[in-house]
Formats: sequence, C-alpha cells, structure tokens
Amino acid sequence: MSPHTAALSAAEDRLIAELFAADATRLLDGHDLLNRVNTVEFC
Repeated sequence: MSPHTAALSAAEDRLIAELFAADATRLLDGHDLLNRVNTVEFC
C-alpha cells in the first residue's frame, strides 16, 4: 500500500489518512483494497 496524490487541497492529508486507514482495515479483514492498480495491465 502506498499513498500517492497529485492534488493540492487543504483536506488532502486527512483524506489520504482516511483512505489508508480504510484500506489497512480491509487488508486485515481479508477484503479487496480500494483503488487497486492492476500492474499487469498498467505497464
């Protein structure tokens, strides 16, 4: 998991932290992650 952003917003840090926490919870619970990149098709 890696936080990445190109946006400049006053709420950016909070939103990144919230998304990371949600994904960490999903990972620990055995669920698919949000905003997952398909590295096979991406390259």
